[in-house]
Amino acid sequence: MLRSSLLASASAIIGRRAVSTAAPTLSAQQQQHPRKQIVTDVFPDVLLSPEFDKMPAPLQQALMHHLGDHSIRISLPVQWGDMDAFNHVNNVVYFRYFETARLAFIQALKDIGGLDPKLFDEFANAKGVGPIISEAYCRYRSPVTFPDILTIGVKVGAEQPDRIKMELKAVSHAQHKLAAEHHATAVMFDYRTGKKAVVSDELRQAHHKIAAWSDANLAKVAAKYAATAAAKSQ
Repeated sequence: MLRSSLLASASAIIGRRAVSTAAPTLSAQQQQHPRKQIVTDVFPDVLLSPEFDKMPAPLQQALMHHLGDHSIRISLPVQWGDMDAFNHVNNVVYFRYFETARLAFIQALKDIGGLDPKLFDEFANAKGVGPIISEAYCRYRSPVTFPDILTIGVKVGAEQPDRIKMELKAVSHAQHKLAAEHHATAVMFDYRTGKKAVVSDELRQAHHKIAAWSDANLAKVAAKYAATAAAKSQ
């Protein structure tokens, strides 16, 4: 309920702003080193970044609508080599995009969720109990071409004893709309014994902290644009 009301508030305010048709551009750093800083938008949240204020209103609306209820959001530039003979991003490439976003979420378990460094090391580097993908699929909504930037959100679904279900979405900056959706199930696996395991209480607590952090950011976005709208109306 909290996220729904905040999303509605912020989206409505953004929708009243003047619409711009400015095309997305890639910075020189993104063009030269596109993969070296792939999680820079995670901290702080992209919705609170200076770049968000400069985005066209339709893109802001798309990001809020599709990714506002996602805990983690990152932005990735589309590379020329990501396209295939049909001049759009190849279907396989999306799985790499979404894998990068899942890894950003795992990193956030420590950096935002406060997961113990030792437990994080075991979880992230297959040294103890950690995730192993049991299934993953993608639904393609709109073909993406170069140049473009995709902002990808990660949301954890209903909690289960032995697995984590993730829902991810990718929004195209050039098209101002949803480009693809991804669902993945990570089963907990004890790499020391080679057997299934359960989601630890520490991991659940870390995820809950990330969700609370995301909700707080969303509240800031709603408050920020409410204040902006109030100032303009005076």
